[in-house]
Amino acid sequence: MTGFVQTARIFRYSAAVALEDFRTMYTLRSWVFEWLTRIVSQVIFFSLMGKLVESQERVEFLLVGNAVMLASMTVMFVVQTTSWERMTGTLPLLIAAPATPLVVFMGRSVEWIPDALATAVAGLVIVAPMFGVSVPLSKLAAILP
Repeated sequence: MTGFVQTARIFRYSAAVALEDFRTMYTLRSWVFEWLTRIVSQVIFFSLMGKLVESQERVEFLLVGNAVMLASMTVMFVVQTTSWERMTGTLPLLIAAPATPLVVFMGRSVEWIPDALATAVAGLVIVAPMFGVSVPLSKLAAILP
């Protein structure tokens, strides 16, 4: 087996385990009604601060900035995931994989990227109309990459 094929297989298996871990943590119902509700509440809270100072510019800044910050915050769960591996005793098994640890940890953390994207876009799309902030579809599509 070539090195690339072996590395791709290890990444695929690592990603499959990560997605199963994610499904264990969240069901669609818990993600929407618990996690997404928390995210939307946070974006609303900071947008209300802009309303408090009676500045639509501040509302837009706080709304968009908070949605973007939530994406980066969600991706930072990668660090926690690695710590969880250590706490559960599986870290030595991951390091012993016949590929570099970078490939294994990238696969084990791949689920956080689509979660962060969905979290940020949903927070922005749900809260923006509440505060009169227009988000053109062309700008929203630019967020995805």
